Amino acid sequence: MRQALRASLLLAMLAGTLPALAHRQPECLSTLTWDPQAQQLEVTHRLHVHDVERALTELFGTPGLRLADVETRARFALYVESRFALRGVEDSAATVPLKLVGAALEGSALLVYQEYSGPLPEQIEVRSDVLREVSDRQRNQVLVRTPQRTVRLDFADDVSWRQARL
Repeated sequence: MRQALRASLLLAMLAGTLPALAHRQPECLSTLTWDPQAQQLEVTHRLHVHDVERALTELFGTPGLRLADVETRARFALYVESRFALRGVEDSAATVPLKLVGAALEGSALLVYQEYSGPLPEQIEVRSDVLREVSDRQRNQVLVRTPQRTVRLDFADDVSWRQARL
C-alpha cells in the first residue's frame, strides 16, 4: 500500500512539472484595429521578451543588448517597422505608410505600436516577417479587427503576404 502511495505521489509530482519542461513556440501577435469613423488604424505587435532578447544579438550583432534599455527597444521597433507592411490588393505597389509610434514593456511582453490615419483599401495584404529569419519555428499571427468582423491571418510557412477584407 505504501509503495503504491509513493508511486502515485511521484507520478503526480512528475505530471505537474511536465508543462514547465515544454518549450513555448516563439510568436508575434499583431492586432490591427480599424475605426472607420475616425479613418484610423492602430497596430499593436506583442512579442515575448525572452524571444526578442534571444534574437537581439543575431539581429544587431551586438551581444548583451536588453529590452530594459530604451535605445534597444527603439532599435527593435525600427526592425519591426521594416518587417511588417500593409498594401492594397488591387495596387500592390502602394504600401500603406504606417507611422511608428513607439515600444513599451508590459510584463513579459514587448509591445510595438504603429498607426495610420486616412482611407484604407477595402481589401489589404499584410506582411508579417518579424523574427521569421531568426527561427524557423517562429509563428506570427495577425488579427484584423473592424466593427463588423475579426479576421485571423497566420504566418507560419514561407508565404509572406496574406489578404484580409476590411
